[in-house]
Amino acid sequence: MKPFVCLAALLFFSSWPRPVQAERTWQPAFAEAPELYRIGSEARTDRWSHFVTRGVSLLPITGSARVEKYVRLAPGGDAQTMRLSTRGNYVVLVRRVPADFARATQLRWNWHVVRDTPRGRLGERPDDQAIQVILIFRQPATAAYQALSFAWTKDARRDNALYFTRIPQDGFPRVPVAVRRLQNGPQPARAEQVDIPRAFLQAATEHGPQFAEAGTEVPDLFGIVLFGESSDQRPPVDQELMSTEAWVSGLELVAED
Repeated sequence: MKPFVCLAALLFFSSWPRPVQAERTWQPAFAEAPELYRIGSEARTDRWSHFVTRGVSLLPITGSARVEKYVRLAPGGDAQTMRLSTRGNYVVLVRRVPADFARATQLRWNWHVVRDTPRGRLGERPDDQAIQVILIFRQPATAAYQALSFAWTKDARRDNALYFTRIPQDGFPRVPVAVRRLQNGPQPARAEQVDIPRAFLQAATEHGPQFAEAGTEVPDLFGIVLFGESSDQRPPVDQELMSTEAWVSGLELVAED
């Protein structure tokens, strides 16, 4: 075949329309007040559950009026926006991911920190963060868990860290959490988009078998957690500085058919 014919054929086939993968989105709205998350219970797919501690103890705060001091919908009842506040304690919101979004490829959200802790670092004390958006994964064969956390922190000296904890609270399986700093210090509201498979594999490369064994495939998504903490600050830090306030909105998972 003559060269110009080969070139023409190449141009023709390269310009042929390719099938576009349809996107599906799941927006876990904050339309209803979250319920108390209880040890040993399954997180729900249809609404958020909360676990708000009394100071540094693991005792939960109960009663809607008291909980609303820490977890509150936006003014006007915007179902896509939630405020998380802390005062020397930690605040957790957890939501189970529906089965048809267990293989979601993108996570999108908007966030803004109104009040941050005086020091919030990654992998060292104090490690308080005004807000973390956390994805929990579960390996189907072993039921082992891993988590990716995307943090808006303060005074961070590094971009990533690995720690072990029980999410959302004691009584839940111990989980390795790979934390990545996305924002640092006072900034305007920001929009974020995370490639989930890429972020998981990057964490596996950075942290090795402590996070995931070599060759591990990206497991199914199990849950989403929103987390704020100021319990690691200690006096003589002023009480007002032992507090945080952050807003999260437009949270959505994206899956491709």
